Amino acid sequence: MKRGSRLRDLALVVPIGGVVLFLPPYVQVFDQEWAIGGIPFLHISLFAIWLLGIVITAVLSSRLSRLASLSDLSNGDDTGDDSRSSGAGAGRGFGRE
Repeated sequence: MKRGSRLRDLALVVPIGGVVLFLPPYVQVFDQEWAIGGIPFLHISLFAIWLLGIVITAVLSSRLSRLASLSDLSNGDDTGDDSRSSGAGAGRGFGRE
């Protein structure tokens, strides 16, 4: 399996896994009576899961972006993203005067 396809698969699984971890059966696992610094463990664990999802998504996004730019360079496309010059708003001066 190629690295790019594994990264894309992981980019699909991370949000789904994050949603699953916030479902009631899994949240009840973290619903303990004790607290850390006066903050209930449930709140700390939910915030930690949320933050971990953001960090993993940011890392995956940067790696997928780098992989796409390397793919563009290996295909001979050294101009970068040319989608700005095509499409519905091309040549109409949207956002420019």
